[in-house]
Amino acid sequence: MARRALARGEFGEVKLAGHIEGRWIKEDTIRAEKLKPSKWRATVLYQDGMAKRPRPLAVEDTSKERAKARLEERKDQERAKSSVPELGKRTVEEGVKEYLAKLEAGTLSGKKKSPSTVRTYRQVINAYVLRDGSLIKRMALANVTPLDLMREAQAMADAGMVSHVHHCKAIWSAVFREAVMAGAITVNPVRLMEPMEFDKPEARAHGNGAKHDTGRVLTPEESDKIRAKIYADHDAVRKGVADLLLLGMYQGLRIAEAASIRWEDLDLEAEVPTLTVAGTLQPVKGQGVVWHGAPKSDASRRTIPLMGQDVIDMLKRRRDERALMPKHHDVDVQKIRDTHVFLSPKGRTPNVDNINKDVRKALDGAGFPWATFHTFRHTLSVRMKAASVPPIVAGRFLGHTEAVSLKSYSDNTSAPMAVLGVAGQLALPSSVPA
Repeated sequence: MARRALARGEFGEVKLAGHIEGRWIKEDTIRAEKLKPSKWRATVLYQDGMAKRPRPLAVEDTSKERAKARLEERKDQERAKSSVPELGKRTVEEGVKEYLAKLEAGTLSGKKKSPSTVRTYRQVINAYVLRDGSLIKRMALANVTPLDLMREAQAMADAGMVSHVHHCKAIWSAVFREAVMAGAITVNPVRLMEPMEFDKPEARAHGNGAKHDTGRVLTPEESDKIRAKIYADHDAVRKGVADLLLLGMYQGLRIAEAASIRWEDLDLEAEVPTLTVAGTLQPVKGQGVVWHGAPKSDASRRTIPLMGQDVIDMLKRRRDERALMPKHHDVDVQKIRDTHVFLSPKGRTPNVDNINKDVRKALDGAGFPWATFHTFRHTLSVRMKAASVPPIVAGRFLGHTEAVSLKSYSDNTSAPMAVLGVAGQLALPSSVPA
């Protein structure tokens, strides 16, 4: 009976033979006669569609099982080659999700991305690249043109996402580059996009109704919703993330600054309770997470009033709860608990990378996948500007350099240094925190 012809991409039956005294003998004969070959060969026919007859794939090894395993690897390689045209049929969404998975696993070619870069790309992908309303995410990679990408970029700009277009282009380029290297498409369409100039997005009104070019920030109603959601999230409360987010909402701290606050940095009993940003915790290879007695810049080192009784009450509650904790038998662990306001879930030194993951989970659970901890800082900055807070005052409160303050508050640059006064006397409008 004639053997059935193999279809394109199909493999035949794997056959094994052993090498004995200069000859290749079938596996059945070796088994029947109890022979001991010096090496084994595994062979299979494969129809790649390049010729009428299938071609043999063969590998040899001193072990029969290793020969079979190596043949399976060869088969996988051939399958990958034959599936190259199929890669171009994947949607942009599928390609981006695969890219993100490799990014998070650290398996992308080239230099491994830092945790902060991975967080940024994850947030951009979830909130912007794969957002609802994307014009291209369901298109096949092979069908996307430079014009499609330009229209997508313009749509993002029109929706107030100008500041994220460059990140999106970098992600698109990486996805299409992989498809080009695999032979699925011939040209990376991102490289053929024409230069684009965008108008600034229409601003959102805040506070007294003034409008500013701020990008995407939280409305007071959104701030209230996040607060309610995170304190209803038992995991966020247990890990201290809810309290940390509350601190970020009111104080506009960077996440590393907030997570690194020590009890000695707080003066909760003063007439005007204050918080001092004196340094940050940073991971050091071989040493773990250690205290670095210098914040992001000289301007970041500051003492600011605690904005809102809720924040003061939260910090006092944490202080009282800490005092009631039983003493740890390890002196070093107890020192950590006596030093830091926020701890890891196991009561050790907090790690900003882990906290970022917990913050991301909490904000996603609250229904704000586009928001980050820095969104609170940006929101507070916008509300201060809308409330006509002098630029030097706002910059000193947020820890901006003078140049950044004047750039951010360019419509009110005449405020003298004297308006700052003593940090503890700085008073912002009651409407600033949500």
